[in-house]
Amino acid sequence: MSGSGRLLYFWSVMKVAAGKATITVVVVLALLAATRFLARRPYHNWDMFPYMALAMQRPDVAFESTHRQVYAQAQANMPVADFEAISARQPDLKQSASEFELILPYYKVKPGYNFLVLAFFKMGLHPLTATWLPSILSYFAIGLMLFFWCLQQGRPLPAALFTVVIMFSPVMANLARYSSPDMLCTAFSLAGLILMLGTRQSFGLLLLTIAVTIRPDAAILTIPIVIVMWVSGKISFIYGFTWFCIQLVIVCILLSKPGLGAAYIVLTQDISSWAGLFLKALGTLLNTLTIPMAGIAALLIFLRRRQRHPDLLSLLLWAAILSLGARFILHPYMEDRFNLPAYLVILVVAWMDLSARLFPGRAVARAQV
Repeated sequence: MSGSGRLLYFWSVMKVAAGKATITVVVVLALLAATRFLARRPYHNWDMFPYMALAMQRPDVAFESTHRQVYAQAQANMPVADFEAISARQPDLKQSASEFELILPYYKVKPGYNFLVLAFFKMGLHPLTATWLPSILSYFAIGLMLFFWCLQQGRPLPAALFTVVIMFSPVMANLARYSSPDMLCTAFSLAGLILMLGTRQSFGLLLLTIAVTIRPDAAILTIPIVIVMWVSGKISFIYGFTWFCIQLVIVCILLSKPGLGAAYIVLTQDISSWAGLFLKALGTLLNTLTIPMAGIAALLIFLRRRQRHPDLLSLLLWAAILSLGARFILHPYMEDRFNLPAYLVILVVAWMDLSARLFPGRAVARAQV
């Protein structure tokens, strides 16, 4: 190559790098701006009360005192309309500390989230803030993970557009403001999946297991993912079986209190009421993205039907579909926040499939999938 040719090549490389850096900066700044905007508008949902109580309670203080403090702190730091509307949902729990204490086991089963809320509270943050801060931080982390993973698989501008469309969607933006473990669980599930698609399977399995401690029902998706990774040869049978058992044991321990797990499983109800329960729940299903996302997954499986077997991406899509179906059967009252990890699995696979078609040779993991 002549001197002028080397200069032109060097110039083209620098131009591409500069464009990539510019797009990266723009995306990061956009995510920061969106995170700040959403953080100024937290969504006050009722679940924040029990999570506040778990963070504020002390063994040497009567729970009646903690109960009063929870409602006093909420009333003093929430808009009046929000406090009155949320309190009206469970008036008996507001009036009775003993009744309120009885429902706490249903919230203690999420120790990963509760630990983080307690840590923020111990750091001096207001208990209200401590309940929604994990969600808003997870929102920003998910945006970064999506963008940089997509950047590895394709070109900067399409990766940026794909990330922005997902992160600015109503589902993501609304859930970022919730006092709930859902966004935090999604962040760990996504991080675990991305690491396992790369070369850090052990760390990926660890993060998937942490996701189960944040929401025990995350196992509906994480366990199929572990099985898929074993079937596709990403991990050994012994390795996968060990982590499968660990996740299963964690779920059993967290839901070991009598009646705790059964409260969430419709199949434990009287068989004569199943039809009515599922019919009533059908309305909640139609108000979510469950069916459209399952449809996207099915379409991708159809398009990948000629791929070599075992096809990791197709198996991941089947795992996502299976988790959506299993969740509806076990607990048919659906909300998008429960299914968000499965949605992102489908979207990540969709991007990998699309980038493989549009940008051959770019995907770092293509040789492995």
